[in-house]
Amino acid sequence: MKISKTVKDQINAISQETRLIIMLLLSKKAMYVSELKKAIKIEPTLLSHHLDILRKAKMIKKERHGKKVFCTKIPHYLPKELIQVFSR
Repeated sequence: MKISKTVKDQINAISQETRLIIMLLLSKKAMYVSELKKAIKIEPTLLSHHLDILRKAKMIKKERHGKKVFCTKIPHYLPKELIQVFSR
């Protein structure tokens, strides 16, 4: 069985605790970056780095609303391959 690059990227993305926390927060509701920063108490540059990794792994999307950036979890971001691994 070959594992796709997307699956590898997603496993890598959620293997880091801060990114997992971000995904848990976004699974409850979409949030502005400033709200995420306040919730997890990290520096803006580090948060931006984590969000970029999650975005590149196709797990979240970011939208600019004026001067603020809004983050949402992409529905069904987990590919079928990864769901199969965790449902066994």
